[in-house]
Amino acid sequence: MCTRHPVLSPSARGEMSVSVAMATYNGARFLEKQLDSIVSQTVPPSEIVICDDASSDGTASIVGEFAARSPVPIRFERNAVNLGYADNFFKAASLTTHPYIAFSDQDDIWRRDKIERSLAAIRDGGAVMAVHTATLIDAAGEPVGEMRRHIDGSRTVPPCTLEPWTMFWGFAQTFDRRLLDLLPHDRATRGSDSNAPENALGHDGWTSFLAGSFGKIALLDEPLVGYRQHSANVFGFQNRNFVGKIRAKMADEPSRVRRVAWLVDIALHRLTMLDAHAADDPRFVAPVAHWRRIHRHCAARRDLNTSKRALGRVGHLAVNLARGTYRHPSDGGLGVDRLMEDATLGLLGHLRFGAN
Repeated sequence: MCTRHPVLSPSARGEMSVSVAMATYNGARFLEKQLDSIVSQTVPPSEIVICDDASSDGTASIVGEFAARSPVPIRFERNAVNLGYADNFFKAASLTTHPYIAFSDQDDIWRRDKIERSLAAIRDGGAVMAVHTATLIDAAGEPVGEMRRHIDGSRTVPPCTLEPWTMFWGFAQTFDRRLLDLLPHDRATRGSDSNAPENALGHDGWTSFLAGSFGKIALLDEPLVGYRQHSANVFGFQNRNFVGKIRAKMADEPSRVRRVAWLVDIALHRLTMLDAHAADDPRFVAPVAHWRRIHRHCAARRDLNTSKRALGRVGHLAVNLARGTYRHPSDGGLGVDRLMEDATLGLLGHLRFGAN
């Protein structure tokens, strides 16, 4: 198991200072309130690094005026051309100078103890990343719901024990900056997003992958950010339970099967990439073994879901069960949700769509 091998060890307790890495793009509407919430933290950040992605509104002016009165040092960089949200976040992170990094959107509101609670969770759990839940707020800042995003309670999870495609939103992350030194973070190395393979994996998907593979993650069941929902969001939020997810997949069975297949390619990319950079570094032993298992499990699911015969699918399901494909992720499998999907849609989908 992953926990028996060396992983990224926690930083010394005396090095708990945080840099905020913020990416902006035409964010003038809500930016000042977000900056106010950051500099008003019970444990303030040591610096705020803001990279602006060629905005055409008043973002730069707001940052300049705020920086002049800010009790926290602010570094502002303007991109000559638009890099896109993920590469802009990576640029901001690369310019930070402190041991821990907290990603920040331009339009949220942080609870006053977000940094304090995140650092405490990292310290107490010996973790390399802390993530938390959020309150959904509207454009006026009023609560409209909650966002849990894979967090079912406060706990610390060992490396290589989360569902392999787990991604925590960037605004919820505080992490050890050494994660970014483990591997290059160019688009070719990051590979494809598991939900949209035509896109490169985003900044928060990449850091989730690194933290989940190389260290412990502290989950905080505390809404430490007001995550703003409005018409200009790059990404909004949909909160579906398992039944809702199954219904969505039923509505487009061919797309579901294509996703099962492309996850094989993404798992292989991660395995190959990790293996290529491992050299003699013992920290890579467990992640390589973990992603080799994930690739094998994903290939087994692809074979089941693309089989043209009902009996063939039943046989594949039996073999997958015997080989541990659907064990809990903490035991090296893909989890019961994938079993339920394959036992329902995987076995019956071919009947609905006319396969022989």
